[in-house]
Amino acid sequence: MLTRRLTLFLSCILGLIGSTLLAQFPSRAYNPEVVQLAPRNLQRFLTEGQKALEEERYSDGIDLLSLLLGVEDVRVAADIRGQDYFLENEITRNPPKYYRKTMRQRALSLLGNMSAKGREVLEIQFGVTARRQLDAAIASGDRKALHEVLRLYAATDAGFEAQLIVAEQWLSKGSPLAAAQLYRKLLSYESARAKYGVELVRAACQCWIAGGKNPLAVESFLEGARLFPDQTIQLGGQPIVLEDGQNAPQI
Repeated sequence: MLTRRLTLFLSCILGLIGSTLLAQFPSRAYNPEVVQLAPRNLQRFLTEGQKALEEERYSDGIDLLSLLLGVEDVRVAADIRGQDYFLENEITRNPPKYYRKTMRQRALSLLGNMSAKGREVLEIQFGVTARRQLDAAIASGDRKALHEVLRLYAATDAGFEAQLIVAEQWLSKGSPLAAAQLYRKLLSYESARAKYGVELVRAACQCWIAGGKNPLAVESFLEGARLFPDQTIQLGGQPIVLEDGQNAPQI
């Protein structure tokens, strides 16, 4: 059932969008013979890295998880360094079965949702390098270097900024869905939410709608209502209150 505010939200935004960019993001079906699963040594880094964070051995955990993001290190063979793999234990329960999370996604989730103390250690270990590379990429206009910051240091403060810059670049190219993916990733990180707040919800909703993915806009709206209850975002020139998800629209 639509609330009056959410009805206004949809009508205003959809009325502003004259054309949409449609794109599909297919899931990868469960087929161990086709899908590349993470090598055992990388799975071990992930398991040990997670355990280290749980035990508040932040430096050790960050070091291990960074290996899964492509940071150059002799512990990872050059031919698989920076490669991403599906996780065997991340399969949907009911058929048809799909792999739902990759090794990189899991590592970034752990790094992006650490405690404040863990974040401090992360910034000490990689923040300075990430900031220096980001500043250099911006100054030179080097998009490849910008994406390298995003690839290696996505969970740092500089990495968050790189994601926002890349999202704006996608929007300027007329690719709102690619931008929406980045805003959604940032919303999944507690530290990014603390830094940028409810504005991430607005940006994600606008991009999904601009790309013709209204159900995903609703999904981001509901997530925003859970994370930032009763806060207000501006959509289509109208203030919209992030209300309880029970009153969300079904599209």
